[in-house]
Amino acid sequence: LKVACIEEVAWRRGLISAGQLRQLASGFENEYREYLLSLLDAPG
Repeated sequence: LKVACIEEVAWRRGLISAGQLRQLASGFENEYREYLLSLLDAPG
């Protein structure tokens, strides 16, 4: 869990779906995007 990663918090709490997280991540062109997308690939 990154500090102040509101997208991750919202996704983990079920406030946004995996698809919404992917869409939000697509707005970034840096390692933050890769971090958000890696959350979807991580087990459990």
